[in-house]
Amino acid sequence: MNDLRSHRLVRILKAAVVLAALYTLGVLVLLALVGVLRSRALVLEGLSEIVVPFSIFFGFAFVVFAVARRIGFVLLWLVLVSFWLGMLFAGGISDLLYRGIAYPSGFLLWSALAFPLFAIGSMAPGRGSFLKIGPWSASASVTIGILWVLLFVGSVILELYAHPQSLFWTSTSSAITLAALGWILWAPMPLAIAAVSVRRFWVGSRPQSLSDAAA
Repeated sequence: MNDLRSHRLVRILKAAVVLAALYTLGVLVLLALVGVLRSRALVLEGLSEIVVPFSIFFGFAFVVFAVARRIGFVLLWLVLVSFWLGMLFAGGISDLLYRGIAYPSGFLLWSALAFPLFAIGSMAPGRGSFLKIGPWSASASVTIGILWVLLFVGSVILELYAHPQSLFWTSTSSAITLAALGWILWAPMPLAIAAVSVRRFWVGSRPQSLSDAAA
């Protein structure tokens, strides 16, 4: 009996290590890309404050994921959403509006951490939910993926050509406009991404969905 439990525990830990390794590999590749777009010093600075707690919580969540996939997947996204919310409201509320200026840049870093998990969730069988507007319909995952890419490209453009240190920011109205856009477009996007990914995986990993996919 003890041997069976030990064998099961070893299998769970191996599965968690493999999943964590695949996720980490994807993150490192994307961080290298983000490091090309942003200053590597800024990327390292952004990671230095979260790497230890992030690694601990993500490691625990991957162990849970290996045991109970749906619960573990939700925990993984909760870690990423918590990281984003911490980024949104860091520094108090005194300059809450103007902090929106930094959200496109922060979105690049968050995307590097989130996309590998989104890819894992997209591998779940099933069709997921669909959005329908008049005659047009598309998978919610595809729709959110397209919006994600558009905002990512927008972040890259702003990072390269409209950095806060550039002459673009000599105009106060431009700064206010982008701060507002940061709140309207970039701030809610990670929450929408997490919601769509969790729903896709939760529905796709149900026993009925798995049996339908096998058939």
